[in-house]
Amino acid sequence: MTLAVQAPASWQEGWIESETRYPAADGTCRETIRLHYWRVPNPGKPKLLFLHGWAEYGLDFERLARPFQTGYDILAPDARAHGLSDGPPSQYTIRERMDDVLAVLTALDFHPCLLIGHSMGANVGAGLAIEHPQWVRGLMLIDPSWGGGLETMNAAERSEASAYWDRTIHQWERFSEQQLLRFADTAYTDWHPADRRRWVEGKKMLKRTTLNGYDHPVPMWDTYIDAIPCPGVLVTGSPELGAVVSAEKAAASAHRWKGLFRTLHVPGAGHYIHHHATAALQAGITELIGRVDGDDSAPARA
Repeated sequence: MTLAVQAPASWQEGWIESETRYPAADGTCRETIRLHYWRVPNPGKPKLLFLHGWAEYGLDFERLARPFQTGYDILAPDARAHGLSDGPPSQYTIRERMDDVLAVLTALDFHPCLLIGHSMGANVGAGLAIEHPQWVRGLMLIDPSWGGGLETMNAAERSEASAYWDRTIHQWERFSEQQLLRFADTAYTDWHPADRRRWVEGKKMLKRTTLNGYDHPVPMWDTYIDAIPCPGVLVTGSPELGAVVSAEKAAASAHRWKGLFRTLHVPGAGHYIHHHATAALQAGITELIGRVDGDDSAPARA
């Protein structure tokens, strides 16, 4: 279902067309995909790239990005099968998602950038930083799906996760926008109303094809954490409230990710930490900017 999304006046939108390739039983399959993005264009300014999580979309970051809108060129793509991007019947692995982001960045000449990613977007962002370090100057990972969601241990767990999310998507499709908003108002009372609205929009625009990659294993966090080359911030919440990254994984990351200079723990936050503690994450982005630019006290360029 496509909604009439109301974007703030400062945000513009656009599309790029890209060819994606993936293995098929009879060889390599090629298809054209139309990818949608949201942008606060400030040519010549430093670049901030926001990658949303699963069942979200680009404008999910609108409030988080607000203090940086006048001093930065801001880009927030809709991932394949999310938001207003196409949802073709292809594979939906981290590899395809990385290729999509690269296609958008290349088309818009949007690099190098500081990358802020949540959940699925954090996993994609880590992969981009490792494979294309010249494109990513710094990295904020907001509760990446390390051991949950898209990153599960074995085929049985992936199958179980796929079945669970298939049922969940069916519920989101069946419920009206108003019913979902009432749920969000009850479940996320500490969020700003605008964030609850974006949560609902993301669920209603999600295409079911997004589950086509759940039967494909993805690299586990401990196989690539050592390879992240850039400075970074890891944001964690409370697992008992739905956050994914445990204290043990955060501690291991602090030893193995050489550029990790801050683990920002937000007590009382579930998986959607950027909605629960927007100001704390804005301060973390400002610290990341200062560290990458060589000025630890640098304020946000608002």
